[in-house]
Amino acid sequence: MISIDDLKNVPLLQGLPDQVFEKLLKIAQLESVKEGDVVYDAEQEAENLYMVKNGKVVLESDLMEGTAVTLASIKPGYIFGWYGMIPSSHHSMRAVATTDSDLIVLPGYELRMFMDDDHTFGYQFMNKIFMLMKLRLDRRTSQFLKVLAKHPDLQG
Repeated sequence: MISIDDLKNVPLLQGLPDQVFEKLLKIAQLESVKEGDVVYDAEQEAENLYMVKNGKVVLESDLMEGTAVTLASIKPGYIFGWYGMIPSSHHSMRAVATTDSDLIVLPGYELRMFMDDDHTFGYQFMNKIFMLMKLRLDRRTSQFLKVLAKHPDLQG
């Protein structure tokens, strides 16, 4: 079962009015996954936004056949799967539970309809999503540049 407190524990949602949590609670679903379960696969149609209630999920991609690279580790309170908010979108990587986990699932279509109906919420929510995307992009760019700096072909 999902409570309003569960939603309030998600940093992305903090600071939103109580009536928003009541509306989100109506569309939120709880999905329990076991360690090793694939939440979604790369190229799979993206339909949902996920929040980790408890447990841990990693986002990974295949570097080459038989070699997966972990790109992010999502801990309780944090979100993943934001492609589910984009109509006709597909995931770019795989999400795998690394422990038994409970996930709060917000169907992308219903979330978009809620944002269409409540433009203030839509603006606040998307602003928070963009801030999170910026942080994650900055982190990945920094990691990429550190790897490039050690590449033998780029040494002075």
